[in-house]
Amino acid sequence: RSASGRAGRELSIRKEFDWAGHHWIIPSVYLCAKGLVVDFCMQAAPSAIRAFLEKWDLTPENEGGRDFTQEQSMQIDLENPLHLDFHAVPRVNGRELSPHSGCGISWIPGLSAGSSDGDEAEQVLTHYELNPESGWMIWRCAYPWATKRRPELRRLSLTLPPFSGAPSGRYRFLFLWRCAALPHRAGI
Repeated sequence: RSASGRAGRELSIRKEFDWAGHHWIIPSVYLCAKGLVVDFCMQAAPSAIRAFLEKWDLTPENEGGRDFTQEQSMQIDLENPLHLDFHAVPRVNGRELSPHSGCGISWIPGLSAGSSDGDEAEQVLTHYELNPESGWMIWRCAYPWATKRRPELRRLSLTLPPFSGAPSGRYRFLFLWRCAALPHRAGI
């Protein structure tokens, strides 16, 4: 929802693609008064998530109590199947939009259900008809319009630059952490 409390208009696009070794779905974009909101859903294999959690001894019980060195934290970011630092470039009617903010949540089959984050993630999975047997990183990005007013949408494109594989630390998904809520209806 926007500051005025009005939700953006959901435009279901259901685009699927493979990029950086993962399967992705962009189920919807939201046309808001002040900008475009895009939901990126990256699928992860449950076996890869389990192996990662076991390797680093990450459990719901010890999630907040672990101290990792900077080197370990970088290695965790590189290995985490629910983490990928990316920069998407949307264009509306040929005009490039710059990112404003982002927030995310993850779904881990068998672990997320029943937690407050898991309940929220489950609602998003249901809304977008994503397979709950898979792991998911769901990242919402907001892009202000390049014009003073919301333009009439004639053409929308999205570019993901080549993937370098190097972590930047900007977006971090270790376990069930999130930076903000993902409501069904977006706003900017």
